[in-house]
Amino acid sequence: EGAVFPPAQAYIVNPDNSVTWEEDSGIVGAAGGTTEATFIDNYFYNEVGEEDYFYTIPIDLTGSLAAELTFDVSYRQFSATLSDQMRVDISVDCGDTYSQIYYKDGATLATGANYTGVWSPGDANDWRNEPVDLTPHTGGAIILRFVNINGYGNNLYLDNINVISTISVGTDELEESF
Repeated sequence: EGAVFPPAQAYIVNPDNSVTWEEDSGIVGAAGGTTEATFIDNYFYNEVGEEDYFYTIPIDLTGSLAAELTFDVSYRQFSATLSDQMRVDISVDCGDTYSQIYYKDGATLATGANYTGVWSPGDANDWRNEPVDLTPHTGGAIILRFVNINGYGNNLYLDNINVISTISVGTDELEESF
């Protein structure tokens, strides 16, 4: 949520200079009210196999005991044969290399039944919250990238991207969000 998309220090890579991650406002979010979310229009995107990247800002997990990525996803396949994929990759070396920490496609990515028209979330039940354990990557800075892999399916939405970190302060543990 904010006046600028993508947010400061986050960025988008669009290798084919065609359809890519955008902001959509006024859609129904996971909490049931209207929200602004990032989405990619796979319905009108004809480049099967094309990957588009949404990179987060660098996140410092140096003092973290544990960490978790959470995000809301909303997606409908066009059909069993026309569907998309989404991956989340992590870099622990300032973006030099990335490894996969999340992957779903087709029916496993979908949050509802197939939809053959242009789709957007219209109800809180159109969303699913996805947790990803980042604890194996604590002890330094990370960069995350959300990767859409086009399959000429339907629109894919992301919202409420959070990294929650547990840190130690003396004898107490605290959680902080980035």
